[in-house]
Amino acid sequence: ELLASEAARRLRPDRALLLVAGDVEPGAALAAAGEAFGGWRAEGQPPPPVPAPVATAGPRRIVVLDRPGSVQTEFLVGNLGIARTDADAYALEIATTVYGGSFTSRLVQNLREEKGYTYSPGAGASWLSGCGTVRSFAAVRTEVTGAALNEVLYEMERMATTEPTDEELERAFRREAGALAIALQTAAGVADELARLWVLDLPPGEVGRIVPGLAAVTKGDIRRVSRRVFGTGSARIVAVGDAAAIREELGTFGEVVDGAAGA
Repeated sequence: ELLASEAARRLRPDRALLLVAGDVEPGAALAAAGEAFGGWRAEGQPPPPVPAPVATAGPRRIVVLDRPGSVQTEFLVGNLGIARTDADAYALEIATTVYGGSFTSRLVQNLREEKGYTYSPGAGASWLSGCGTVRSFAAVRTEVTGAALNEVLYEMERMATTEPTDEELERAFRREAGALAIALQTAAGVADELARLWVLDLPPGEVGRIVPGLAAVTKGDIRRVSRRVFGTGSARIVAVGDAAAIREELGTFGEVVDGAAGA
């Protein structure tokens, strides 16, 4: 009963978007939509807007989830990002790709190619309706947990204090622009992109502004947005592994708490 009432409160027509993409006749599509959804009515008050999160002050905290005997540590380093409507949104897309969003990124080259700590490290930025997140992730051998985390924090700080090379900038742009072009080749891809923009409070015309916006990003733009989202002091770190083997060295980077206390 509780689940049904909560679903009715949240899944409502005034909070929904219907997208139809493909070889369809608009009038017929509207008629079919009206027949299917015409009787749908909102019930009760909608949930209140979720307030934008605020970065908390204080020492860096590392939450450890114990997995006794594990031969690997899986960790995630997270920071608050920015809204998709922010003027630095395109710069963040490029910055994240330079940092850890592709095989040739700094994080992958460092942790995989140079150090051999892990096979598939990476990073990504998520866009949410209020404020997104920027995350770095890796699964590393238990004995190099501290060394790997040190390199992640180093690469984050390097993003915030140095500009990318011409090659890094061009390579990141080509990857992002190419991925969008591929995604928009199908009707499903177009619908997915338009739905994503709607959730993020952007108009359909934003699709045509993405590639020019990415192309206009400068090295200075990347360094500026990196200072906003790659600050290691406010990072939140979660590590899943053998707590007895990794707790002491993780303590080098901040206050270590167990998973139950850090939840």
